[in-house]
Amino acid sequence: MVKIREAIRQSNLRISTLLGVTVTSLLIAGISFTKFQNQSVNAQSVDLACNNQNFKSSTFGGFLSNNPFTSLDRTRQNSPNLFPEGKGWSPGNGESWGKPRYQYIAWFNNIKQWRGKICAKSVQTLANNHTISYQSSSNSSCPIGGPNYCQIYVGPKLFFETKGYDEPESKWHPLESDGKYAIYEIPANSTKVYSWAWKTSQPSDYRIRVEYAKPLDEFDFMMDKK
Repeated sequence: MVKIREAIRQSNLRISTLLGVTVTSLLIAGISFTKFQNQSVNAQSVDLACNNQNFKSSTFGGFLSNNPFTSLDRTRQNSPNLFPEGKGWSPGNGESWGKPRYQYIAWFNNIKQWRGKICAKSVQTLANNHTISYQSSSNSSCPIGGPNYCQIYVGPKLFFETKGYDEPESKWHPLESDGKYAIYEIPANSTKVYSWAWKTSQPSDYRIRVEYAKPLDEFDFMMDKK
């Protein structure tokens, strides 16, 4: 039985929640190929995040089926059931995350070949503010316990992850190629696309994960499997 939160029927697909310089990475037969395209994407006036037709037309490594999973034009505001509030975030040191922040996760399990693609836009406004305030023992401008706070931008973060089939949740880890890990923070008021392809000899689980999203941040996703 496949458990989903969207009205989608695809074998081996589970969705619990969501979240470009384009970074693409391919691992085939134990050999890793990585491609950096340094491509920023202009947001569209009608479609959220990327242009839907362009986004769906290709993925790094090529499609693996005739029916890839797609979830387009998503925000916490228009798809609240897909974006639960993030749990277990303990910034400490007097930090304020500007809660609530939201997450999204979609995954395939028990497969050997996988494609993952995300287009994400960080919408930075006063009403959708990603700036956090913090205090630090290593910063004299905003010491812990003092009256002053420092500020830093923390945008939505994207993760492309894998683990062995039926391994525990604690075993999820980011894909890695040539020392570069598949973890990306989206800059303020920027739209970015990231795409990864992966192949293993043993059945594995793969997922797309987004953390620290604000309600108006925009996302498109696509995954494929074989």
